[in-house]
Amino acid sequence: MAGPIKTRMHPGSRSTADGLAALLYHLVHATSQGQLDPAFARLLGRHIRGEIEAYKAASPQRGIERDMLDEAVSRFDHTLVQSQSHQLLDAVRCIGSGESATASRGTS
Repeated sequence: MAGPIKTRMHPGSRSTADGLAALLYHLVHATSQGQLDPAFARLLGRHIRGEIEAYKAASPQRGIERDMLDEAVSRFDHTLVQSQSHQLLDAVRCIGSGESATASRGTS
């Protein structure tokens, strides 16, 4: 039986800025299309952010790559907020339609 998955600490990132940005953009796309649960995407994002911070610490002089990563993180955060907002609105609509159906049955 396999033991718990151990996450490695990020003493030095071996990932590239292009790879990390591409990964975030894939998560943005899948989340915005409703293919990933926003809570799961947020969890993955935490791990990716750790890798991004390690990358930035290892290569502080690369301004263009840092800007690219910052933009990818910003879009990722924006997409998560939008997805969670849509979920909340859907839940409110569902509750509202349930209450109106109950009210209409009560007045008949």
